Amino acid sequence: MKLLFKLLSKVSPDTIDAYIRQRWTKPVGFEDLNLAFIDESGKAWYEFGNGMANPIKRIEQQSQFVSFLSARVSPEAMEIAYEGVTKAFNEGKYLEGLVIFKRFMDMRDMIIPLDVLINALAADFIREDESITDINDKIHQEKCDYLKKVVDNGDSFFFQLTAVKDLSERFKISRDSWAVISKGYKESLNELKEEIELVRSMNLEKGSLTKAQPSGNSSETT
Repeated sequence: MKLLFKLLSKVSPDTIDAYIRQRWTKPVGFEDLNLAFIDESGKAWYEFGNGMANPIKRIEQQSQFVSFLSARVSPEAMEIAYEGVTKAFNEGKYLEGLVIFKRFMDMRDMIIPLDVLINALAADFIREDESITDINDKIHQEKCDYLKKVVDNGDSFFFQLTAVKDLSERFKISRDSWAVISKGYKESLNELKEEIELVRSMNLEKGSLTKAQPSGNSSETT
């Protein structure tokens, strides 16, 4: 048994992924998918039809976004806070970094994670220039950017897409609510950035050092 574990530990992740895709994922081509729409650049977007399961890689990606959604965490907001905390720590301003993190945690529940919803939708669609079974991070981000723009514009075709209908029904999002969520999301991110700038302008480290220093008379004896 120990020998078996030793041998398995040397198997590369790529080999395991290839085995999973071959063993558990039915090979499909674009001809097996449903054409969802064609974007303004002329690229076709496809989606899986009823009864067709997403490939393992895409299921894993969507599971990650569902976890963020369950925790009500916006990766974009988390990245903004992370940059603020990292910058403060790199400058030796540890109190400032902790306050920034605390403000992010306080605001977290007020931010509806639109970026997570968009990412989940983007993972559900297959663009004509990407692999059906694997994830291309660059193309995925391009799909997210395009879908965000579509939501902001209120393009009618977006709300007719099967994936959008399913997600909207599951999370009780009406057509008008998408625009409200988008607007509120942007405002929340801007508010978070302003909070971080405010914290950084307060010069907390200087104040804490001043309080920590004893007065000149305190060491004198009478």
